Amino acid sequence: MRTMNALLIFLAFALLAPSLSAQAAHDAALVRGSAELTPAAAFASAQDAAAAYMRQIWRERGERIAREVRPAWMPLVVCERTVERFLSAQDARAQFAVVDREDRVREHEFGSSYQTTLWVAENDGAAARGERKLRASISELRMHAIAFLGGTAAWWAALMFLVGWFDRLSRGYMTARLVVIASALGLLVPSLAFLL
Repeated sequence: MRTMNALLIFLAFALLAPSLSAQAAHDAALVRGSAELTPAAAFASAQDAAAAYMRQIWRERGERIAREVRPAWMPLVVCERTVERFLSAQDARAQFAVVDREDRVREHEFGSSYQTTLWVAENDGAAARGERKLRASISELRMHAIAFLGGTAAWWAALMFLVGWFDRLSRGYMTARLVVIASALGLLVPSLAFLL
């Protein structure tokens, strides 16, 4: 009985394995490198093209996640900066796996040229981790924005208090100057804090 079960399991895997590899090949994207003079340079060119392809996929995914996660009051430009920072920190080569590879050799008058074509599939585990990390970064950005807005409101309230206090000390002599200085500080300090 055990032998029969083992045989059935083996047959199931033998029949299922080609369909799994066909599905992986179906999900893979074709990426072709440029023609180079050595096989190593051709493979490196194909890997660079695959990394660029993955960066483009992540850029589109990041924009979609930013539109989904960001609150309505936050400008999209602020979220796009966070997405760009996230993308620059990502290792694009760790985001894909090579499913298949084809090397092509062409003969020319000057010698041989080589071109590599890769079929790459996204690494599902890395994609899920990256999405979670990006969503967390945008949520963290939202908390920073709320803290920034609260700090700006407190800064303006402190400036208004100081203007009122100094105006009372000067008995109205410096009101216009105090309002100009407070307005400049009220705009300058939050702007610098936002840019940093």
